[in-house]
Amino acid sequence: MRTSYDVLRSLKRFGSVILGDDYEIHEAGDEGATARPMMMVKPTATATISGPRHTMEYTQPFALYAYPEPGETPYESLHVASTVEEGLITAFRIGGIGEGHPGRVPLYDYDSVGADEGSDARNEPDYARLLDFNIERMQSVEDELLWTVTAEVRLGWYRSALLLSGERTAQEVRIEIDES
Repeated sequence: MRTSYDVLRSLKRFGSVILGDDYEIHEAGDEGATARPMMMVKPTATATISGPRHTMEYTQPFALYAYPEPGETPYESLHVASTVEEGLITAFRIGGIGEGHPGRVPLYDYDSVGADEGSDARNEPDYARLLDFNIERMQSVEDELLWTVTAEVRLGWYRSALLLSGERTAQEVRIEIDES
């Protein structure tokens, strides 16, 4: 369908490919999402929709907050955070991770999938375009072993602006003209 929620879920899936099985990936607002290592993914601003009557060009900014596990020392923690930062840069700007390409995030079809389920269904080639990318690595002021890596991505994609037809198709059309 290529809704903004499909793109959010695809971005979560891409994050899990980038960071690996050790990381839990959550949408912002998930309860109990506090254990490191994890990543939170959320839209950060209003989406922009433009384009002609049959196609919408959708632009949406998202933020990815990666919380790596702390190391034994501040330097080990910095090393882990730097590795996460480099993985995100490689995935979004260089490519070669999972089904991603430079400046492209693979989109998956979640149309008939429940909210708790994943999807491998794709329409090839189906990607969101990376329009902007910013990344920052920050150390906690309360605990020098804790780091957060924040990536801001602005993605763009196209989706149909036409109404979906129902399952029934008209077999014939009759027109009567009253000439009185």
